[in-house]
Amino acid sequence: MNKPLISVVIVVYNAESTIGHAINSVLQQTYDRIELLIIDGKSTDSTIPVIKSYADKINYFVSEKDEGIYDAMNKGIAAAQGEWVFFLGADDAFYTASVLQEIFGSADLNHIDLLYGDVEFSSNKRRYGAQKNYRQLIEQNICHQAIFYKRRLFQLAGNYNTRYSILADYEMNLRVFGQSRFKTNYISLLVTSFNDKGTSNTNIDRYFHGDMLRHFLRVDKIPYLSPLLQQYHFYFGYVSVFNKSVLTGIRHILTSWITGKRKGFYFLLTGKLFIMNLLYKKIKIK
Repeated sequence: MNKPLISVVIVVYNAESTIGHAINSVLQQTYDRIELLIIDGKSTDSTIPVIKSYADKINYFVSEKDEGIYDAMNKGIAAAQGEWVFFLGADDAFYTASVLQEIFGSADLNHIDLLYGDVEFSSNKRRYGAQKNYRQLIEQNICHQAIFYKRRLFQLAGNYNTRYSILADYEMNLRVFGQSRFKTNYISLLVTSFNDKGTSNTNIDRYFHGDMLRHFLRVDKIPYLSPLLQQYHFYFGYVSVFNKSVLTGIRHILTSWITGKRKGFYFLLTGKLFIMNLLYKKIKIK
């Protein structure tokens, strides 16, 4: 069996203190079918000199301004030549030197479109991840630092939606898990050590939640409204507390708990939708 080529894409901007560690975690892999692509957003610190010190080990490198992380990730998809694409954060690292060999060394994955495992949070060493179906994914996303995408999947499902500044990977996962034509598979394996204190974990993507609520208001998606609202309030609560808006955070977290306990009460859902409509003015119910 021919081993597949894995395209590891590192998107980076001003990460001089961590980019070397991320690159080394790729180069140290015992799996020998890897191409390394680095998409830099025109860094202004010493990131580029660090990257260039690995010039003979990098298959593709570009440094130019982009429209955000997902625009850069789409550039990586366009440049990738591998059968599988993996996005490694510039402040993350593969968990072990053998992780790619363990996944791709002998397994037959021809029928799989998306393969995912677990990550370990670097802040507290907590393991995050589990096998998910569509409904469970609505309640909690999968870290993209634990996901391997078949490159052809992007040709069929489309690239990352750059409308979303923080959660386009979440929208992509929902898009894939929501279509039966795509086959997903979970492996109980730590894939990366993940920096859980990064930007995407401490900011809010307002467009995402508005668009997702509009999507789930379709008749066939109504059962998913309650878990979506529960996830929305918990997420906003966490981010608010992190950003020192403690009272706002507590209010959202309590609302998340109430929503989870009363999943059948449509008056509660209707009230929350009304409030969110006032907040964002982006939800247009058709």
